[in-house]
Amino acid sequence: MELMTEVPAYREEDDYAMYLKQVGLGHIQNVHGVRNLLSMVPQRSLIPEEHHGTKWVADRAIDFLETNRGRRPFLLKASWIAPHPPFDVVNEFAELYRDQELPAERSGTTPISALARENMLLGDLPNASYLRRMKELYFGSISHVDFHLGRILDTLEDTGLADNTVVLFTSDHGEMLGDYDLPGGSLLRPAGSREREFQYMEYSAGSRSWISLRSSRYKHNYYYGGARGNEPALR
Repeated sequence: MELMTEVPAYREEDDYAMYLKQVGLGHIQNVHGVRNLLSMVPQRSLIPEEHHGTKWVADRAIDFLETNRGRRPFLLKASWIAPHPPFDVVNEFAELYRDQELPAERSGTTPISALARENMLLGDLPNASYLRRMKELYFGSISHVDFHLGRILDTLEDTGLADNTVVLFTSDHGEMLGDYDLPGGSLLRPAGSREREFQYMEYSAGSRSWISLRSSRYKHNYYYGGARGNEPALR
């Protein structure tokens, strides 16, 4: 296991941070972007693409595949931090979506719960140009990951492992990017089989958990910890 964590407590506990020290970049403190109050502000990476964490993860995965070369069964988890705030994108991908058409902002027509309001600041930027630039960098960060994911898939082909390897691509969460109150659904259904008439959603655990069932007209929310705010349950 080789670690690259968002905010390591000590550099010695993080393999990527130690790698940056070895290549002469140990003086950079915000190796995954400037966080705290600037987390959602559009940024450029302080790390060049050659040594960026997105490339480093792919490099380590490729090294493993080339070393193993199918000699024994394996489970390889290549885990990227990107795309994730702060959106500190390398120069090579920072302008990829400049002036390109992006998905329009979406929002619901009814009030949102207090729990949902906690996350509204994730897209609360000073003006539309900030939000637009954040989206450009978000998509640029995705393309950066896609590029290096392609390198891993190419290595599977080159080592003769592609036809005998199952590749799963997952994420721990998405970004609202200024959108609120959107539907969700299970990712485990076969492609093309999703039922669109009703959508089921769930969030968190314990007293903070809630579930929701919605149709094209109504949405029913149930909060396990009791009602939140002064909103109708059926809307």
